[in-house]
Amino acid sequence: MGGKHRKGIWTVIFVLAFNLSPLLSQNVFILTKNVNYFSPGLADDHFNNALVHFNSGNTKSAIEEYEKSIFYHPGHTASLLNLALISSEKGENGMAVNYIETALSIEPENPTAHFNLGVIYQKMGRLDEAKTSYESALKYNELMVEAYSNLGRVYELKGLNGEAEENYRKALEIKPDYQVALLNVGVILLIQEKYLESLIYLQKLTDLDPSYESAYYYAAVDYYFLGDYMSAWHNVHLASKSEFSTDNEFLRALSSKLPEPENIGEALNTSLSSNLRDLSN
Repeated sequence: MGGKHRKGIWTVIFVLAFNLSPLLSQNVFILTKNVNYFSPGLADDHFNNALVHFNSGNTKSAIEEYEKSIFYHPGHTASLLNLALISSEKGENGMAVNYIETALSIEPENPTAHFNLGVIYQKMGRLDEAKTSYESALKYNELMVEAYSNLGRVYELKGLNGEAEENYRKALEIKPDYQVALLNVGVILLIQEKYLESLIYLQKLTDLDPSYESAYYYAAVDYYFLGDYMSAWHNVHLASKSEFSTDNEFLRALSSKLPEPENIGEALNTSLSSNLRDLSN
């Protein structure tokens, strides 16, 4: 599970495929509910077939099945949402927004649709619209931890660190072992120069998943600012498979304080939890 980091703080609710044939965009929205085509049962069958094809790696057939699902039921929101995310993966975010807005016209209280719309807006850099979408998702599902986490990220991107921390913590109140939120709280506390508290959350994260390499990187930064350069180097090595380990500016700064120790490799198999200070006492 190595290499996980904050660039991918997105949550996909439905199973996705990764290509979209022109057939759907050309034809599906001109269909109407009529006795010749409308069949919710067939739509569900084709949707389930799409999931089977996707899980077996046959994305072309999966897409064809999604299209058939919507052919038999133009209001099949699960297919619309999956195809929206497929479009977004292709960089066709305008089309993705259209699919989700269509789904919301059918199910205006669908929290997943609001959430996925927020994800796409956030991806497009339209942070105010993303914020509104996440808030709508929480209006209809106040326990959606992904929405709190992404809403916190939006606040962080807007430079509102207090609001970001508040939403990350709300996610953890609902799901204390939610790894994305643990990392986000650790990072936002680091940004606010609360280094000791940041380490507590990073320790919790690596207790849950010792392979979560980016947690070691941020712990290294915490230790650097705390003046514990040996522990900083140790955590750099624990993050060695992560792209963060190529942060040359940080490594130069750390090397200027303490050259890389020769024998630090002996401790590389030790988890962060056994090397961090016992900050909870």
